[in-house]
Amino acid sequence: MTVRFRCDFRAFLLVTAGTASLVMPWARAEARTIHIAAQPMAQALEALGRQTGQNIVFTPQQVAHIRADAVNGNMTAAQAVRRALAHSGLTAESVNDGGFIIHSGAADRKAGKTGTLPNGSEQKGDVNDIEKMFVVAHKKSQNEKRTSNIIMDTVAYDPFENLGGVSSVAQSLIQLPGVTGITDGDEPRYISVRGISPDLNHTTMDGITLSSIGESGSAGTRRVNLQDIPSEMTSRMNVYKSFTAEQDGDAIGGVIDLIPMSAFDHKGMHKYLDAYGIWSSKRGGVGANGLKGYAPHMGEGAKGTFSDTFGRHHEFGIVLSMRYQERARNTTKNWQAYDYDNADGTSSTTPGNSWTGHVRPSQYSTGEYANDVTNIGGSGKLEWKPTDRNLYMSVMGWSYARWEHSVMDKEDYNLKNTVTSEDGMDIPVNSIYARRRQNEWHRQNSGIIGHLDWHKDKHSLILRAGYTMEDYNDYQPYIAARAYPKKLTASYSGYPSGDGMWQQGPLSNPTAAQTATWNLYNDGSYQTWERASERVPSVRLDYSWNADRNARGLAS
Repeated sequence: MTVRFRCDFRAFLLVTAGTASLVMPWARAEARTIHIAAQPMAQALEALGRQTGQNIVFTPQQVAHIRADAVNGNMTAAQAVRRALAHSGLTAESVNDGGFIIHSGAADRKAGKTGTLPNGSEQKGDVNDIEKMFVVAHKKSQNEKRTSNIIMDTVAYDPFENLGGVSSVAQSLIQLPGVTGITDGDEPRYISVRGISPDLNHTTMDGITLSSIGESGSAGTRRVNLQDIPSEMTSRMNVYKSFTAEQDGDAIGGVIDLIPMSAFDHKGMHKYLDAYGIWSSKRGGVGANGLKGYAPHMGEGAKGTFSDTFGRHHEFGIVLSMRYQERARNTTKNWQAYDYDNADGTSSTTPGNSWTGHVRPSQYSTGEYANDVTNIGGSGKLEWKPTDRNLYMSVMGWSYARWEHSVMDKEDYNLKNTVTSEDGMDIPVNSIYARRRQNEWHRQNSGIIGHLDWHKDKHSLILRAGYTMEDYNDYQPYIAARAYPKKLTASYSGYPSGDGMWQQGPLSNPTAAQTATWNLYNDGSYQTWERASERVPSVRLDYSWNADRNARGLAS
């Protein structure tokens, strides 16, 4: 871990900043055992950075010829830094999301405000010496991965890297190695770890199991729909690919733990708002059949987060997040079925051993789909972190809903078995099947979680309790009819090559289909209602003694 950075203007060191929404144990003012011998200040700060897991930024000129006092005992990172700097003339400035910047003293800080350095020179651009300008990087996600005793990956939420509508938990997780998304249309819905079914993952929010009704409430599936959970309610997402005793045992694929955002991740008030428009290049069934109430191309959305600390010592924190999005997801699809001719004059739907290489269309289908998708919801969190106590408490609630209104119009043209040319000809139409299906899918994920975190000496206790919920319902009217028109042909052209396909031309007599007798088939008119819900109450107590990554032996 790097605890100091220095660079000049000609060789600029830029380290990509990790997310500002990580809650590491040291960021909660936890006391840990520190052992730093009296030594040169540079080495002391480096050792202190390793033992606390904090970035401590300084320049060699600041600490030259300065010795640090010994630091021993149980204390927070801030207390340890203050003790190391005692009698040195140096001061430490805490950074928003963890870590410290070392200053040469009050004179330099005063100069930074007045624009005059101690030697009387002018300060330009709020940088004391542009030849020694440096950038602080917070690498908490990397540090957590480095210090983990099992195989894990983490992805941090950064609002500036998740602009617009691309910011669900599923879309963030697929950035990790070994993690792939199982898509719904044009966006991932479920997560597969190392190619294993998402039914075999265990997904949690702050360690509490998320409820799931699977795909549509059907038995035998417990995959969690991460398409509906926005990234902005989290600080990071951890994926564990190997397991230890304190983790749940029902994760053959992996454990996915969503870490909520904390108000103490930011120094003072934090606010972020993103409003955007969405334009889809496909028009689909909306433009083709004149469906009302469906947007052909445009959609819109807005999302935002707000956090602040308050109280006499800023010991209380509040976090709020919200999301709204409505988008059009329309499309048109064409597909075909083929006959494969055999040497004996017969044909089959799949190539056989006696296939002559002759292929011809047997059915042509087209479908128009109109989809209107709406996401809306929010989350809130209240926190308490008393000053100079090894205690942290929070309560958090959320609810996110997704509605999808969909209309499908599908037609099948079944052709008579009289096609003799692959290059194009008129095909007699045997029958036409027409179907319309409408769906109003609604899925809602909600929950409430309480969290208590207490540390003292070598003892660590974390108590979490939660109640998570998921609801699903779908109303679907469906109608299907068929007709056997007389003396009706359809032209086709174009032999498929590569990814190409035959194209069906106009019908020889469009009125033949309109005047034909249409009949419902296989109970072709019906309505269905599907509903499912799950409620999961959870209580989890984790206690450890002398199990910190800096723990040494079993001595008291």
